[in-house]
Amino acid sequence: YSEKTEENETQYETTRIEDIIKEPSGTVQRLTVAAMVDLSVPEGDTATTPLTKEQVESIIKQAVGFDEERSDKIDVVVTKLVGASPLDPNAVDPVSTWDYVNQVLRNVSLGVASLVALLIGMMVLRKFRSIPFPTQPQTALTAEQAKRISELSARVLEHPDSMAKVLSAWLGEGESNNAAGADSAPIQPRRVQRAA
Repeated sequence: YSEKTEENETQYETTRIEDIIKEPSGTVQRLTVAAMVDLSVPEGDTATTPLTKEQVESIIKQAVGFDEERSDKIDVVVTKLVGASPLDPNAVDPVSTWDYVNQVLRNVSLGVASLVALLIGMMVLRKFRSIPFPTQPQTALTAEQAKRISELSARVLEHPDSMAKVLSAWLGEGESNNAAGADSAPIQPRRVQRAA
């Protein structure tokens, strides 16, 4: 009887939790609120019960998100507020009239400036149109020119390497003359007669 042992080794890694907490910029460090409240009941209104200072303070705390831990502070002052006197509908405010006139004048001046710019632009364009550009009338190819072009096209298709050398010689003609001197002659293409 033979005994066989087998060993298994298991390694467990400890789990790691990484919390990333991003705090929004501009956090509120402390709130200080001051409110002036008129708790008087309007004349002739007997059905309305006036609020107390504590009720108003509680409403404000709920509205602004009051937090004792942040050392927030709320001050409510009960006072009699003077209402605005009713305006006379026939009274004319001189400041608003001049503001209106200034606004109209500004808009009119912008419109006039736009028209002047448009007229100047049209005058400039008219001058550019009147400048004649030299144009050469295109003439139709003669039969001989058309035949030469077709022969040249056929030669290019048959011998593209030799035609490339000829073209490079023609294009480099000025450079080769300057480099080699006046006695070297440029390469001229050969004329080959083909049997028809």
